[in-house]
Amino acid sequence: MPGGTLARMLLSTKVKGKTHQGHAPEGGPLLALVGEPVVGDFMWMYDVLCVDGLRIQAYKHCETRAYLHLAEDGRAFVYVGGGVGDDDLADYQEAVPSRVLDAVLSPLWKVPLAAQPGQVRASRAALRRVRAREREVA
Repeated sequence: MPGGTLARMLLSTKVKGKTHQGHAPEGGPLLALVGEPVVGDFMWMYDVLCVDGLRIQAYKHCETRAYLHLAEDGRAFVYVGGGVGDDDLADYQEAVPSRVLDAVLSPLWKVPLAAQPGQVRASRAALRRVRAREREVA
């Protein structure tokens, strides 16, 4: 991520977890965040079982190849390091959902990718909806 971008999206909650390759993809957190028109642009990759019992789902955007980590309660997380060995725990930090989503989706319109115009419109609309929800809660 560009310099300073990560610091602006992070919140204070930090968790440790281990990657777990589940057999049943869990799309609920992603669908709740981005909505039906955009959910198909992501692949479910794995889940992270955290030491505090939290479960984080890892999704990878098909076009931008960026990861989006979402807890089942809708919170967004960013991988911040660790977890290299089979038994090592990785570090994740909670982040502002709209800022993480912006980092994942904005290459569609900022970098010359093969995204279709409809995909770009739907992604921008999803980002606007997430930002609007955050303003309502604030």
